[in-house]
Amino acid sequence: MKKTKLTATILAGALCMAALCGCTGAGGSKSSKKDKDKDGDEETTKVTEPVETTSAPLPLPDVELPEDEVILKEISNNYAEGYQCSCTYVMSDGSVYMSCEYFGGYSADWDYEFTDEDRLSVLKFFTHPVAQIDEDTLLEMYQNIVMIDPDADFFYEDDICFDAGYSGLEANVNGQWVKIAEGGVYYGWLEDDYATEVRSLLQQFMATIDLSCTTHVYSKDITYINTFDCTESEPKPGRMLITNMDELKEFEEMTGIDLESLENFEYFGNEDYDAFNSMCIAVQIIKTDMKRDLDSEDGLVFLVSDSYVGFAPDTGMTISARDAYGPDFYYYCSVAQLPAYDLSQYDAFFDYADVLLGG
Repeated sequence: MKKTKLTATILAGALCMAALCGCTGAGGSKSSKKDKDKDGDEETTKVTEPVETTSAPLPLPDVELPEDEVILKEISNNYAEGYQCSCTYVMSDGSVYMSCEYFGGYSADWDYEFTDEDRLSVLKFFTHPVAQIDEDTLLEMYQNIVMIDPDADFFYEDDICFDAGYSGLEANVNGQWVKIAEGGVYYGWLEDDYATEVRSLLQQFMATIDLSCTTHVYSKDITYINTFDCTESEPKPGRMLITNMDELKEFEEMTGIDLESLENFEYFGNEDYDAFNSMCIAVQIIKTDMKRDLDSEDGLVFLVSDSYVGFAPDTGMTISARDAYGPDFYYYCSVAQLPAYDLSQYDAFFDYADVLLGG
């Protein structure tokens, strides 16, 4: 099953709109058909001239772009084969942020809600925009967005594509999120001229940039992420990737954390299906003089991007510079199940570590 992406939604919309416009014959080549004369002996050709049509530009309001708002967002996901998701956010300053996740670990909390606000907060703080929309295009886009009629009819095509996932493009219309296009199982669009113009402008811009997605936000709703208190064992601070059972047992002996006893790790080392064939376990141990409330760390994610790789918020920022043998120190270990298809993507994970565990 092909992964659903923003470009697929936009391009599909453009094709559908082109097909609809093509029915008018406006501006197209001449069409002809052959008709028999009254006696049925000869054929004559009748030529239909194209109908000249003109459409007035849509009236646009005089508005100012808001500050630090998401004006468009596209979310695509597909659960037919594992977990596949991509998210794109267009900001009011023209910044475009994107992440994609094609992986699902053994989450301990499938019902955990990792919101758009949570994801965008991580992307804005730790990564850079994947693109920047020029000011003129951005303003025209926003002028059309604020004029979209939220009560307009939404048209769906009759065709159904089973197991095609879902992709939805939404616009922020005066504080209200309005779906203007949908793809996947069904394809449809909001029958509103301003919404159509927004999709067209976005399509034209996206066609000019490289949309290869290298940013991945692994949250606890799709994989296992947790932080443990391991003060009693006083392990060596550092970071490592656990890729086999020998390394897992070494980690457990050092930290006193028995991951093997957890249901979420039952397939690691399994004789019939070893999860290590496709997954690895990232761990980060810190020593700090600040006691942490582990119940408040639900928002912890593991981020892979060109600018930062690691747990976010970065727990390593709390490492104390005090004497290593001083009193009142605490040891914590963050753990995340991650895809192991390309371990080189985690190389930067070790750039921030003083000690490489297992190295």
